[in-house]
Amino acid sequence: MHILLDGSFLHRPPDGIAKATTYLYTACVKIAPDLQITSILRRKSPLSLPFPGRIINPHIPFPKNLWRNTAFPLWARLSNTDVTHFVSNGRIPRFFPEKRKAAISIHDIMPVTIPGFFKNDKKTDAYRRRYQHDLLRADLVFMTPEYSRNEI
Repeated sequence: MHILLDGSFLHRPPDGIAKATTYLYTACVKIAPDLQITSILRRKSPLSLPFPGRIINPHIPFPKNLWRNTAFPLWARLSNTDVTHFVSNGRIPRFFPEKRKAAISIHDIMPVTIPGFFKNDKKTDAYRRRYQHDLLRADLVFMTPEYSRNEI
């Protein structure tokens, strides 16, 4: 199996998303040593993959929104991989082809479970719709932490 991974988590200090992704793929490689992982970076990173895999850096410093909504999904669409993993709380673009397998990581759903988290109901509804879209579209969902898994 060949997985295309959004490597944008390598641009930040090792936070929850980076740690969860690192632990996930380190464990996957132990279980399936023939697993191929290709990570695409949106800009140059001083970090390397903390698990076996290949990094592709297009050497174009994409702005975050352009990367997440256009460049990475387009790259994924054109790649010859089995699964595309959207690691930063899902966010599968609506134009991502249905025939392509997608995995998502959900790290935090507290904004929809804490009353008044958003300033208005419109923002809460938009957040819920985005997660609903991702959950319905994804072929595989990784949940961290346990609180999020229990709430969904």
